[in-house]
Amino acid sequence: MQKSGRYKRKLKQYSQNTNLFLEKFEYIRTSQVTHEQAVKLLFGNKKQKGGLFDSKYQTFWYFRKDFRITTMLSFHPLTISDREAVQVVSLKAERRNCNYTFANLVGWQFWFHTEVCVWKDAVVLRFNFEGKRAYMVCVEGDLQPELLTALYKDSGENLMLIGLEDSQLQTVNTFNTKCVIKSEPCRNQYDYIYLRTNLATLRGKKLSAKRNHVNRFRAEHPDFEYRPLTPELFDECRRLTEIWQEEKEESVTIDAEHRVMETVFANWDELGMIGGSIFVDGRMVAFTYGAAVTDDTFDICVEKADRHIEGAFAIINQQFA
Repeated sequence: MQKSGRYKRKLKQYSQNTNLFLEKFEYIRTSQVTHEQAVKLLFGNKKQKGGLFDSKYQTFWYFRKDFRITTMLSFHPLTISDREAVQVVSLKAERRNCNYTFANLVGWQFWFHTEVCVWKDAVVLRFNFEGKRAYMVCVEGDLQPELLTALYKDSGENLMLIGLEDSQLQTVNTFNTKCVIKSEPCRNQYDYIYLRTNLATLRGKKLSAKRNHVNRFRAEHPDFEYRPLTPELFDECRRLTEIWQEEKEESVTIDAEHRVMETVFANWDELGMIGGSIFVDGRMVAFTYGAAVTDDTFDICVEKADRHIEGAFAIINQQFA
């Protein structure tokens, strides 16, 4: 069938305005808009001969009846510049998981090759875990089926989600009845959660071992000094870390931990870090630091001490609390 000159002109305009269309499409797939709103934004309101006329860009579009806006996730390597976008979600989400602490995410990015995507009210992390692509989702509410569908497609229909809570797991189990869904606890990924007041006072039978170590340290070093950890003390931290490593075998993990610590030190204020240290006779014997994981939960990222001084680990834990 021979096409009219007007149709040919519209095809030319279509080619010229492709970039504008893609810009609008990019906005749609990363924003919270309905299917109807997306069609209106892309094509305008005026229907013509089975198509839609974009009045703003004077472009004629044909579309099939089964046209759908499919959610696609746009990931990029995580950097320190993502802090605000990530923490707007993570601090209020009440997901008390140390893997959502932004300092940990940035520090270990080189190891896990972490990428991030902020989708509506969720922070999606994509990373390498034991040689496989894995995902974590930090969201204040429930996992949305639309997001799960997008993750399923992004994963090549072999989706691995890590760090799910019970309520999230229930959503996943009802997500797609055609999928084989397996869930299992990962013991080495568990977090220990304490009330700050309990660590500060060490009252009760459950904390008697820590309390005994603290009392022994106080008896042997009555003049010890607690100091807030500041950049002026970072060299002391490095010296103490070398002592801490003396009795450990060399490994890539130890080297990686050292690299993470240097990343944190180099971006201390930008990451919102807080730390403390213990000095005996003018020499640092223990230090710790961490950052907020939620508005009411603080993550201890690092805790190191001189192994030759009994109670050094217990005293820094108690004093920092």
